[in-house]
Amino acid sequence: MPVKIGSFEEWSDAEFEELRRRKARAANPVLTDLLDAVARGTPVRVPLVEGQSARGLRAGISRAATSRGMTVETVEGDGFVAVRKAAEPRAKTRAPGSTAGEPRRRGRPPKHQEMDAVETVSLED
Repeated sequence: MPVKIGSFEEWSDAEFEELRRRKARAANPVLTDLLDAVARGTPVRVPLVEGQSARGLRAGISRAATSRGMTVETVEGDGFVAVRKAAEPRAKTRAPGSTAGEPRRRGRPPKHQEMDAVETVSLED
């Protein structure tokens, strides 16, 4: 689909930088404080807010920590999520049946068809 632009106007570098700075500060300050506490080595207990899933909270915290270059462990409790800094970065997992030296293939594996003796003879002729 082609891009449709009604109009545009030129903007100064200063206006662009100001907008970028405003967007960068838009991060949740409570999440920033939480990650600062975890970075100091303090385990943190985060109560779930009504309507919030533990899975979503765990994913959000892990994503924010990863963007800061930190690896965290999250554990779901009864109505809360516990977070602490991981001792070592998470190991990358490989697909079952793959080997370390072999590049991973994406998608469905090709079907292998066995030829019977009649097909083999007809191909040789």
